[in-house]
Formats: sequence, structure tokens, C-alpha cells
Amino acid sequence: MGAHTTKIRIVTDSSHAFSEIDLWSNRRLIHPLSRRIAAALSHTPVTPNMVSCAGAGAAAIAAACYASLAYPWSVLAGFLAHVAWHVLDGADGDLARRTGRSSPVGEIVDGLCDYVGQAILYVALALVLARAIGLWAWPLALVSAVARALQGNSYESRRRQYQYWSHGRLWIRQTLSDDRHARRRAFAAIGRLYLAVSSKVARTDPALEVSLRTALDGEGEIALRARALYRGYQRPVIAAAAPLSANSRTIALGVSMAIGSPLYYFAYETIGLSLVLFWSFHMQRRADAALLERLSDG
Repeated sequence: MGAHTTKIRIVTDSSHAFSEIDLWSNRRLIHPLSRRIAAALSHTPVTPNMVSCAGAGAAAIAAACYASLAYPWSVLAGFLAHVAWHVLDGADGDLARRTGRSSPVGEIVDGLCDYVGQAILYVALALVLARAIGLWAWPLALVSAVARALQGNSYESRRRQYQYWSHGRLWIRQTLSDDRHARRRAFAAIGRLYLAVSSKVARTDPALEVSLRTALDGEGEIALRARALYRGYQRPVIAAAAPLSANSRTIALGVSMAIGSPLYYFAYETIGLSLVLFWSFHMQRRADAALLERLSDG
């Protein structure tokens, strides 16, 4: 989705764009808490990037709890700290929108903090597993972490694409650009790396993109019908990929640690969620082909 002139309505409030594809846990628990935190911080010097860093800290605390506390307190404290990461991960974006600080760099900082926090968590899980199986814990943790990165990129990128095509909410695929400032150039490089992976694991059919742009360049009923068709075909695909979400992983990890070992989680993520990912690719191709046919007929 490079630069183009498609006349898509730009959405500044993402609540509607997210709600129709959001998970129950986000609607009922995570996002209400995130909004309260963002509202409380909106009149303070705290910046969205500070909240992103605090989120990484919450993930690190979850890692410390899982690795060092005695069972069963390790499970309870680790899970609650992991949930706190979800809350802060939503609060930074909400605070950015409330204070007019949304930017491509902020979106990249948010993602980078998420990856750092989760990397710390996987190191802690490897340490826990190494007590039982020795050095084999480290390659297992690495494979699981790489699987998470690819699966998470696919899921989140498809959610962003859904918001873009159905509601006109831009993300870094449309807004990321080169900058003369060295710090922003560094963040842009990270963003381009993320998009390069996204193009492999979540790219919309190029022919469908052309058809959507043509339809959305139209006015009135043509554009409205295209958006409605897109939502109808793509929403089930995203719903089927819900096990790839961060929320589902947090629950799966908590269950695995309650059973007594992160090994179950690594196996679930590496094997089970990889199968979910490949099935979601199949569903995506079918949905794209069917949608393209409908748009072409129209």
C-alpha cells in the first residue's frame, strides 16, 4: 500500500474501527482500564512513549514473577503483571490520541517496547525451563519467540489493514516516511523492517488492493458498498485468527505455568499457533478472492 490518492475518510478516533473486530477481553476489561489511565494522565507531563516504556517494565515484572516467586504465587503475580502490560499497551495509544501526539515514530516506539518486554519474558521462561531440561530450553525459547514475532505481526498487520480499508484509519504503511533527523531515521528503519515482514505474512492480494482503491475513489454508494463488502468478507478471517492475539497468548502462558512448566506454552506457540497461522492464510486467500470477484462484478 504505497502512496496513492485514494479518497479514504481519515479516522482520528479508533474506537469504532477497533470495536467490531475486538476481543471480548479488550472490550470488557483491557480497554476500559486503558482509557481510565489515559484520561488520568492526559493533564500530566507523562508522554505516550513513557507509558510504552512502562508497559515494557510490566512485562519485565511478569518475567521476574514467573522466574523467581514460589508456586502458586508466581503464576498469580506473573499473570496479573502480564495483564498490566496489556492495559499499558492500550493506554499509550489512547493517551497519544487524547493529547494530539499520535505519530509514526510513536507507533514504532510502542511496538519496539512490546518486543523488548516480551524478549525479557522469554528469557525468564527459558531460565525456568532450563532448571528441568538444561540447555535445550534456550533453542526452544528462541524458536517460540520467533514464531510469536511472525504470528503477531501477521495478526496485528491484518487488523490494521482492516481498519484502513473499512474505516480509513491510517497506520505506518501509509504514514511512514524518511526523515532527515537521525533518531527518526533509525525508527523509520525499524518500521520498514516490520513492514517488510508484514508484506510476507499479512499482505492483501495486490489485485484486490487495486480494486478497493478504485472503489474508494468513487463517491457515495460505491465507496460505502465496497467498505461494507470488505467488512463482511474480512471480519470472519480476523475472528478465526484470534488465537494469534497477545491476549490469547497471555492466557495460554498462565495456564502453562499453572500446570507447571513453560514447555507446554512453547509447544503450543510453535506448533499449535503455527497451524492456526497457516489456516488463516488459507482463509485469507479465499476471502480475498471472493471479495475481488464481488467488487469486479459491481
